[in-house]
Amino acid sequence: MGLCKCPKKTVSNLFCFDHRVTVCESCLVINHRKCVIQSYLQWLKDSDYDSTCSLCGIDLESEDCIRLVCYDLFHKKCLEQRQLKLPATTAAAGHTCPKCQQSIFPPPNLVSPIADTLRIWLSEVSWGRNEIAAFNEEKEYVSKPTHETLVSNGATTSNFSPMTNSNLQIAQQHHRNVPEKVFRPESPHSILNIESRPLLREVPIGRSSDRDDNKYKRKTPQEIFSRWSRQFYSPASKPPWKKTWFIIMSGFLTFFMIIYLMYHFGRAGSSHDLDNIHYDE
Repeated sequence: MGLCKCPKKTVSNLFCFDHRVTVCESCLVINHRKCVIQSYLQWLKDSDYDSTCSLCGIDLESEDCIRLVCYDLFHKKCLEQRQLKLPATTAAAGHTCPKCQQSIFPPPNLVSPIADTLRIWLSEVSWGRNEIAAFNEEKEYVSKPTHETLVSNGATTSNFSPMTNSNLQIAQQHHRNVPEKVFRPESPHSILNIESRPLLREVPIGRSSDRDDNKYKRKTPQEIFSRWSRQFYSPASKPPWKKTWFIIMSGFLTFFMIIYLMYHFGRAGSSHDLDNIHYDE
């Protein structure tokens, strides 16, 4: 396998023995019409080749050549004369390559530049014209639409027989009488119709939704305490005993804070009075 040097850069296993390069079939029919072409493996086995026509022994460059689908090359005139010697009743399978005995006519399903070039030449010779004509008719029949519609004088005709008014009425009446059946898949499981709309997530009471821009913002101690305490007295918080303990603890803390403040300020006032007494003395 190699890469052809043409603009298409096609991967091919064909090798030109004359130029010693890898070629694709598109380049083969354009730039290597009279070159000896075989597979690259054949070149590795034996690089020797004969550049003469095997039918007449004259160099291939001397006359126009035709290449078969087996890549064997012959003079057009030599190959035509050889095939004309066969009986007129010879079938297509009887026209074979002089070297490999493969059929000269390309298979109908073969699509390649070499096969197209060979079919054009076979349609010009007397012994191959009928076979190529049959191939073209078969190809047109396959590509022809099944039902043709012919339009002439403003009227449209088709291959189908037209339906009469009586037949149309009978068909319509039969359609009305037949009850409509709704085919539902039998399933042992219940089917729930769930709306495809996304569910809206409600923000619980007492909780504020943080925006994306404030998600990673550093919280102050006041915000942290407020958020922590909010979960105890919010109506949605569970279980309820947490609320009771929070209220009791808050009451104790408030009571001790008041006692501490009263003691602190009372002591500071008494110290101030003692300082004034010493100052008066």
